[in-house]
Amino acid sequence: MLVKCPKCGFENQLGAIFCRNCGEKLDIEQVRPKVVDRGEGFSVFGLIRKLLMLAIFLGLVGVIIAMFIPTSESLYPSITDSAGQEAARTKIKNLIARVDEEIGETKYVFSGPEATFAYNDSFMAKVEGDTGGAYAVEKIAFKADSRGFMHVLLVAKLGGKIPVTFEIKGFPVNPAEGETTPVSFTVTDCTMGKMPMSFAQKQILEKFMPALMGGKVGKILSSLKRVEMDDAQNIVITVK
Repeated sequence: MLVKCPKCGFENQLGAIFCRNCGEKLDIEQVRPKVVDRGEGFSVFGLIRKLLMLAIFLGLVGVIIAMFIPTSESLYPSITDSAGQEAARTKIKNLIARVDEEIGETKYVFSGPEATFAYNDSFMAKVEGDTGGAYAVEKIAFKADSRGFMHVLLVAKLGGKIPVTFEIKGFPVNPAEGETTPVSFTVTDCTMGKMPMSFAQKQILEKFMPALMGGKVGKILSSLKRVEMDDAQNIVITVK
């Protein structure tokens, strides 16, 4: 590489300090490699990548927060007056007598508050302290809506301390006339807290199992002939 003299134009060998033709000092800075500091430059792709990472992080935080915002139990009222509670207890006792001894009526009508009180009063095991599982079940609640869907709310505590709720929505599938197949329940939606969790339906339903294992529940479920919701949003149960 040659260095051109700025005075006479003579081309000198690289490394020369003075022009060999006229003696002029050469400008060696013109051939010095330029160093570019890329650290101070602006990268659009880098900014986009950082924004995407921030959006993913905030999304995950939002999901976790939504999962642990419990559904309000006020949406699932229970019976608080003593007369109503006693009436609900009588209904559930008659239902159990029908299933056990085949005496009495075969059809029973429960409002959502009646079903909630009767179920927790008669079937929910009162467990204190460590339950041996991640979730300590505290309550289960029922209600029907005007479209014929049943809603079931499970109130529990994670590790016995952190409140959490699981909610399922669906409808009963009754056997056709003359068939002996059992009544089933089709789940259409399920949530944990305020977070829709239809992709984890199996795991959500497993959380309800401890609440379905007390007392005569299993026998009642196997004796069901039909489960329907009437126009007054009551739950109508017909047993064998």
